[in-house]
Amino acid sequence: MNLKEKLCKEGKITEIVKDVTRIIMKNFRSVVESFEELESEVAVILLEKKNSLCRKKEINLSLLSMVVRNALIDKFFRSKKLSETFLSELEDSGFDAEKRELPPLSIINVNEAIRKVKESLNENEIETLCYYLYSVLYRKEENPFLKEKSRDAKYKAWSRLKPKVSEILSPFDFSDDEIRLFAEKFLSEFLKKNRSN
Repeated sequence: MNLKEKLCKEGKITEIVKDVTRIIMKNFRSVVESFEELESEVAVILLEKKNSLCRKKEINLSLLSMVVRNALIDKFFRSKKLSETFLSELEDSGFDAEKRELPPLSIINVNEAIRKVKESLNENEIETLCYYLYSVLYRKEENPFLKEKSRDAKYKAWSRLKPKVSEILSPFDFSDDEIRLFAEKFLSEFLKKNRSN
């Protein structure tokens, strides 16, 4: 039985709630006291949004996590104090949110997209994506990725990978600022690895 059947036909959401809670727990540690408390919040949101979710052609855990995360951000981060706590956690993770003036939801969205891309692509595909992102962001600098490949091979590698990356990122519906942040954060992680090799 797939996820949509479980949620929409059977109404069996216990397992789905646990899976979604595990995915989003790290983002809400500062506002909930326990896994169980977050689980009950997730269950309420999924039940409230069940009808609109069931009208979608496909349902996957990424979509459900994003829907729940957005609803929880609306609920928990309206108060200034909570927002400041959350932003300080983001800054601790090495990102200066205030300087960028991106809302917490955008940053969570970008971090989730990076996680999704990293788990969906193999090592060669990640290097190809890094090559592409680097060539777009830093056109005038020498690209440290795919050095051993010819220009034609690099172009072909990216052409093959592009539809897969587009599909992975399609649920995120990025703004221009979010796309740039995604590229910068993704590259910074793999540039560090590249230099240490």
